Amino acid sequence: MSTTADSPERHALAPGDRLALRSGTETRTGTITDAPSSGCVRLADDATGRIVLVDLSHWDTVLLDTSWPARHVDAGGQWLRDAIAADPDILGLGALRAAHRSHSVHALILDDPATGTRYAVDIQPGLADAAQLERAASAAAAEQGRSPHTVVVPVVVAEQVPEALRPTVGLVVQMAATDTGHGLRLVPTVFAEETGAAGRLFEACTGAA
Repeated sequence: MSTTADSPERHALAPGDRLALRSGTETRTGTITDAPSSGCVRLADDATGRIVLVDLSHWDTVLLDTSWPARHVDAGGQWLRDAIAADPDILGLGALRAAHRSHSVHALILDDPATGTRYAVDIQPGLADAAQLERAASAAAAEQGRSPHTVVVPVVVAEQVPEALRPTVGLVVQMAATDTGHGLRLVPTVFAEETGAAGRLFEACTGAA
């Protein structure tokens, strides 16, 4: 993670900004959802997935995280969706191809020709939440209804997915974006559901023990 020291006085914090806070041995990281005043922000906390009100003056160190483009470049849902649609391999799930077009700005339906598996992929920059999990599950269920003989796995793609949410999803791809100086590079970290068919399927596809 690359960070740059900053303060509310020198930087106009806004929704989408990533913060790392430190005071003594206590640390907190998250994504700003609202900045109602110059000294306070509402933060989607990475550890819990909850929205908390944070008084920045109570923290010894406030770091602005520049590893995720957030609002500083066009990294909204459509941008990320288009990047993955153009090169599905960047998800780290194998050599995928588009199954058919989804009309949702969040969603992609992808096939793995090698295994016959279909992925209902929901894409959300920033922090994953319960609504995104519900969208992924709904998209997978709808796709399963259209293709009853195909294994369909829900996939959540986000910058951060709270640990408490991960076991409830088929597959999770935590997607970090770094600026190479020649454009953005997307780096995936894949988490499989620890139990259930989706987890076993992922282990079989990757050859994991």
